[in-house]
Amino acid sequence: MPKKLEDVLQETLASILQHLGVTFQKFKVEKLKTSLEGKEYPLYRIDIDTDEASLLIGYHGETIYALQQILKTILWNESGENIFVVVDV
Repeated sequence: MPKKLEDVLQETLASILQHLGVTFQKFKVEKLKTSLEGKEYPLYRIDIDTDEASLLIGYHGETIYALQQILKTILWNESGENIFVVVDV
């Protein structure tokens, strides 16, 4: 049985944060929907509870943007569909 995309996000994000050495208390993955040009797409919102928010955000948001892109690419590889990912700290 294929993994749920929420589970893929949970496992991947936990691994990335651990490899970066970023401590976090918890994070929450929420599935929503968004529309673009009249078509609906899945949207995953991830809230990370950490004391190292500035490290994850990076200079002008570059780090958090890169994290979103990595997660989006992994989800696209898993599902074959365009999925939006928003990470908030």
